[in-house]
Amino acid sequence: MSKRSQLRHPDKLYKCSPSIYCGFLVKNDVMRKLQKITTKFEMEVREILSNNIDNIEMDGWSLAHPNGKQVSVEFAEPRPMEEKIQRIKLFKARQPEYMAEVYRCRAFSDDAEIIIKEIEEEALLDE
Repeated sequence: MSKRSQLRHPDKLYKCSPSIYCGFLVKNDVMRKLQKITTKFEMEVREILSNNIDNIEMDGWSLAHPNGKQVSVEFAEPRPMEEKIQRIKLFKARQPEYMAEVYRCRAFSDDAEIIIKEIEEEALLDE
C-alpha cells in the first residue's frame, strides 16, 4: 500500500485562506458557515464602496527593478465612474476551495517527501 493511500485524509476538506499568512483546512459543515459570512462580507463591501464611490480610486501596479531588486509599485489610477462601478461589481472575497487530495502529515516530514516522490513517479508513468 502506498504512503499516499495510507495517509490520505478521510474527510472532504476545504481550504480557507483569508490571507497569505494564515490558512486552514475545514470540514464541510464549517465550510458552509464560512461561505455564508464570506458572501455577506462581499455584499457589504460592495455596498460600502458603491456608497462612497467618490472616495475610491482604481488600484494599479507594476514592477520596478532598482539595483537589480524587484519591487512592486502601486498606482491610484484616475478612471471614469463607469469603470469604478464595474470594478466594484467584480469584487470577490476568497471562498473556501475544495481540496481533492489532502494527506495527514506535516508538510516537511519524511512522510511528505515520500508522498511527493510517489506523485512525481506517477506523473512520469502517465507521460
